[in-house]
Formats: sequence, structure tokens, C-alpha cells
Amino acid sequence: MEMKNFRSVAFGGFDKEEVIQYVQKTAQESADTQEALRKENSALREENESLKKQIEVSLREQAETARREGAELREKIRVLTAELEELRPQALSYQEVRAQVGDIECQARRRAGELETATTSRLNALVGDIQKQYQDLAGAFDVTAAQVSAELRKIEVSLSQLPRAMDQAGKELSELVSATGGEKKV
Repeated sequence: MEMKNFRSVAFGGFDKEEVIQYVQKTAQESADTQEALRKENSALREENESLKKQIEVSLREQAETARREGAELREKIRVLTAELEELRPQALSYQEVRAQVGDIECQARRRAGELETATTSRLNALVGDIQKQYQDLAGAFDVTAAQVSAELRKIEVSLSQLPRAMDQAGKELSELVSATGGEKKV
């Protein structure tokens, strides 16, 4: 805060008009500073709310994507299960034929084994795909969570600096009041 030297007058100490102007000027400067800090605080709060909304939207979108992908995977599993159920009667049919004819039995076993191997391979591949998609989704979530945490830390730092600025403004105001010989009100 700037120090002011007041002109003396012959009677009564200092020039009252000059002192009054100085007090009014410093009071206006303090009010301007407080208003700027209020606006900055409001802007930071709005930014914080905006970031929270963005995070919520992002999480909802990711959850919806995961739900859709899960539904698609469940449908694939359902189709493969239906296909498997469709193939089981064929394997049973081959077993009945085996009792009647030895050659047919051999062919039926071989074909049933191939079908089972193919279905098992397809199921294993599907499970592998599902696991990979899950890992990719979990990785994307971790990255998003880290980014969100970093943004929240930035906001926290910005907000933590606000009380110091307000304390400094209050201190300057107290010094001004003390310097003018007024009563201290903080």
C-alpha cells in the first residue's frame, strides 16, 4: 500500500480534504480489488461446475458404450449358445447311428469332435475378445480418471489460493484503517 504524506495546515493538523480524498481513493481501490476477487471466485466456481458436468457426461457416455458393448457380447454368446444347442442333437443322432453301423459311428465321432473343437475354439476366441475389450475399456477408464483427477487438482489449487488473496486484501484494509486512525473493523 502506498504511503501518503499529508500537508500540514496552520490549525488542526492535516488538510482534511486531502485526507478524505486519500481515504476515499484507497477505499475505492479496496472495493475494486474485492470485486475483482469476487468475479474471479465466481468464474472459478463456474469453471469447476462445468468440469464436473463434463466429467459426468463423459462417464455416462463411457457407461453407455460399455452397456452397448456388453449387450452385443451377450447377443453373440446367446447366438453361439443356441448354435451349440443346435449341434448337440446332431451329436446324439450320430451316437444312435453308431449303435447300428460301425462306419457311420466313426464318421459321426469325427464330425462331432470337429464341431465341438470349432465351437470351443470360437467360444475361446470370443472369451479372449471379451477380455481384451474389457481390458481396453478399463485402461480407457483409468486414463480418463487420471485426467479428471488432474483437472480437479488444478481447480483445488486455484481455489486454495483464493483465501490468501482475500486475507491480503483484508490485511491491507486493516492497515489503511489503522493508518487513518480509524477504528479497526475486520
